[in-house]
Amino acid sequence: MQRRKFVIGMGALASGAAAGIGSGAFDSVSAQRDITVNTAGDASAYVAIEPETGDNATEYVDDSGDTVGIKLTTTEENGTGLNKNAETIIRDLLKITNQGTQDVIAGFTNIPDGMSFYTDDDKFGDAGSSMNADSFGPDNLPAIPVGETLNRVGLIVRDPEKAANNDGSVTLLVQTEDEF
Repeated sequence: MQRRKFVIGMGALASGAAAGIGSGAFDSVSAQRDITVNTAGDASAYVAIEPETGDNATEYVDDSGDTVGIKLTTTEENGTGLNKNAETIIRDLLKITNQGTQDVIAGFTNIPDGMSFYTDDDKFGDAGSSMNADSFGPDNLPAIPVGETLNRVGLIVRDPEKAANNDGSVTLLVQTEDEF
């Protein structure tokens, strides 16, 4: 009788092991699928970056191509740069619109020494709030809900000599709170 229990027990163990092996568990799958990606210029992308309306944006923001840039070089009135040893504040240069599907946080990185970005849009915090993502965490940067626009993004140049010695680019970092 004990022998039958042992044989039945071994049979159950073997069938259980076979079920575990054939259960559909896997470590990886490789499958080819279609993907479609559209690209868009700054004004039409999921995060739209556009010049503000007004004189400062007209003078210093270049949106002649698919991307937006800020140029503090020459002006239409024959100015050729920022004053040395002076702090220069240029308000209302850019606006950033969340045209995506999730709320996002926006800030600038890779900002040259002596320079800072901020917003005067009191809808997203205090006027003059810094947008320097390298210095502040997501709790201190503006959160832009879906369909909303962060207006009045400006620039402060505290040390023009240091700002002039950069590689020419900063990064606007826009991410969900989970990714920041």
